[in-house]
Amino acid sequence: MTSKMKAEIRRGMVLDVQEEGRKLLSSQKKELIERLRKEVRKEIEKELGLEAEREERMRERVRRAVREEIRGEWERRVEDVRREARYEMEEKVAELEEKIEELEARDRK
Repeated sequence: MTSKMKAEIRRGMVLDVQEEGRKLLSSQKKELIERLRKEVRKEIEKELGLEAEREERMRERVRRAVREEIRGEWERRVEDVRREARYEMEEKVAELEEKIEELEARDRK
C-alpha cells in the first residue's frame, strides 16, 4: 500500500468521523429544541392559567388509554373462553359420534 493510498484512507476515515459527529450534534440539537419548546409551552400555559386544562387533557388521555387496554384485555379473554368452549364442544361431538357408531355397529349385529 502506498503512502498516498494510506493518506486517502485516513482522510476518508476522518471525514466519516466528522459526518457522524455532525449527525450526533444535529440530533442532540433537535432534542434540546423540542425539550425547550415543551418547557416554554408549559410556562406560557401556566402564566395564562391553562395548566388545569392541560392536566385535564392529560388525565383524559390516560383514562382513554387505560380503557383501551382494559377493553383489549377483555376481548382477548372472551376470545380465549370462546375458543376453549369450541374445543370442548368439538370433543363432546366427537365422543357422541363415537357412541353413535358403536350403537349402530351393535344394531347391525
